[in-house]
Amino acid sequence: MFDLYDANGIIGKADCLPIKTEYISIIKDGAGVGRIRKMPANTLIIGTMGALVTNNSNLDFIYSLLTRFNPGEEYTGSTIPHIYFKDYGNNEYYIPKNEEKIAIGNYFANLDHLITLHQRKNDNLYIIINAIIS
Repeated sequence: MFDLYDANGIIGKADCLPIKTEYISIIKDGAGVGRIRKMPANTLIIGTMGALVTNNSNLDFIYSLLTRFNPGEEYTGSTIPHIYFKDYGNNEYYIPKNEEKIAIGNYFANLDHLITLHQRKNDNLYIIINAIIS
């Protein structure tokens, strides 16, 4: 059994063939269309999401690239927004040499981790200050 994800997180388990490597999910339909997220290996996603798997590229680099260009801006439909690979799959991006991709990907992954740690510290300080004030 493998973890099954929707747009917000794990919704259950499924006994299907999982995506074997880390990948990037993208919400294709509805609220949050175009939102991307890095996903762990050996997991599954529901049908309103798509998966981007890298072949010879650094996943952290591709993730940071996509977050900067926001594929959600290329949606179609007014009542229920949709985005499909054909909408963003032909975009051209400058892709540096592999060593540079790894360095850039690692830099942004470390930066994201550092921001998360500082946000947790900030949240904890907010709780402590509120407890003192109350």
